Amino acid sequence: MKSLLTQLCLIGCLGMGFLEARPAQVIIIRHGEKQKDGELSQAGQERAGALGTYLTQNSALLNFGQASAIFAARPVHFLDDNTLRCIQSVTPAASLLSLPVHSQFGSEQEEELVHFILHDHRYDGKNVIICWHHHSILDLVRLFGYTSPIASIPSDRYDLTFIMTFPITNPVATVLLQELMFNDPTTLPP
Repeated sequence: MKSLLTQLCLIGCLGMGFLEARPAQVIIIRHGEKQKDGELSQAGQERAGALGTYLTQNSALLNFGQASAIFAARPVHFLDDNTLRCIQSVTPAASLLSLPVHSQFGSEQEEELVHFILHDHRYDGKNVIICWHHHSILDLVRLFGYTSPIASIPSDRYDLTFIMTFPITNPVATVLLQELMFNDPTTLPP
């Protein structure tokens, strides 16, 4: 009787482990530079093109292989987030990887996005890329269980890459400078 009870408990405990998925790495970037109408500017289009190579060939981002999923903020009619700039920014990378851009989550749905990624077993042990709006990137970092080494993302910074690996061993996200464009800063914001 005891061994049957132990086996049932073990099966139940193992089953509970399947409720959560864990990507190997989550990479978060901001969309490229924007025009006053909210779409990508010429510089933003150039950054998007450079991001294609950066996200698919930068060795610091490939510790767990190529990305298996790309998410971008869905355009919604909320403030100025009714644009396609997040989707446009990762389209070159998605094309190089032959992946779709998932955009079912928009601004103010950061919790839903994180819950989805952490509970979908298609992302177990995989790299996931997210392109989002700067005002919510640090919220995403926190929702994934990390803190950021920078206090805020200035509105004029488009060059930061946040990297989080799982399982969490050090809860501070790594922030890389993209250095893709001629005028990209060479230091992190305070």
